Amino acid sequence: MRIGLVSHCHGGFDGASIVANQWAEHLETLGHDVVEAAGAFFGNPSRQRALLPGLWADSPGAKPPPIDEAAYASFVNSIDVVIVHNVFSLAVNDAGATFLQETIGNKPTVVYHMDFPWEEESRQQNPHFPLTTPNAQHFTMTRTAQQELAARTGLASSIIRPQADVCCSAEPHSTVPTDDFTVLHPVSIYPRKRIDRAVSFVAELQEHLPARYWLTGAKAPQEIPNWQSLNRLPRVGRTNTKVAAYKQADLVVLSSDWEGYGMPIVEAAAHGRLIAAHDYPVLTEFKELGLEILPLDMTITSLSETTKHDIIRHNLAVVRQVSGDATRKLIADALESVMATA
Repeated sequence: MRIGLVSHCHGGFDGASIVANQWAEHLETLGHDVVEAAGAFFGNPSRQRALLPGLWADSPGAKPPPIDEAAYASFVNSIDVVIVHNVFSLAVNDAGATFLQETIGNKPTVVYHMDFPWEEESRQQNPHFPLTTPNAQHFTMTRTAQQELAARTGLASSIIRPQADVCCSAEPHSTVPTDDFTVLHPVSIYPRKRIDRAVSFVAELQEHLPARYWLTGAKAPQEIPNWQSLNRLPRVGRTNTKVAAYKQADLVVLSSDWEGYGMPIVEAAAHGRLIAAHDYPVLTEFKELGLEILPLDMTITSLSETTKHDIIRHNLAVVRQVSGDATRKLIADALESVMATA
């Protein structure tokens, strides 16, 4: 089949882009032709693309470009099934998402939810979201999201968790302080990410270790709340690949009040790195899988090197169970189901 995979953007380091690329790879392995569709693209294209202006803005709060109705129609008419990643869940531009919904019409549709508008108090909610279509089936990443979607909208959904790609060279490395003990925070700057909480954690850690805070979503230290409280200049910006970022990290932190999933949790485990996180709701589900996650208020220096390595090895074993094969099977089942009921 020819499948259209729609996201706000493709090719970025954000969780939505990473998961969308995982789906595209699985779909191709299953023998399908994949067309990526989005309001913006980053990086070099590896598959066919369709630009849908109006789904993405260049920066938070910026006005998206006008909707190109012909581009939407051409894309939808060229595919057999459409998979909508997060665009019907949390819109950058309500008008763009709604027009996509109208254009899809009765086309068989898989709607994959990663974030919802009610998860962030500061976000103005459109009462019509999340969106659906007549021949849509819905999927979420977590049990928490599945239950919340049903309670708020009456929409039933199934769970497909993002896979954890275990790095082939993932091994525990020495966490004995050197000139820099790098604390990686691989997120963008949004209120719910609680950057200030991570900064406070690192400031306290600096009383014991030569720690350096690294926020990938910042372009300059001045963008980081309370950065002056740190005794070492924070590192900012992204590396060319996420693998490179995790290889340079000694500890990965996630300080958010809420995450739809929390890809840094499984990514850190998959790259053999310790994880410290604030206890946001979905974190419970990671712990139920067996991951050992340090609390942000814990003094990491109290852990022996042996204990740290034991935690890392244990977490690597856990994430290996969330394999690509299992995810691919669930995606294949989702396609079969939506086609059978269309």
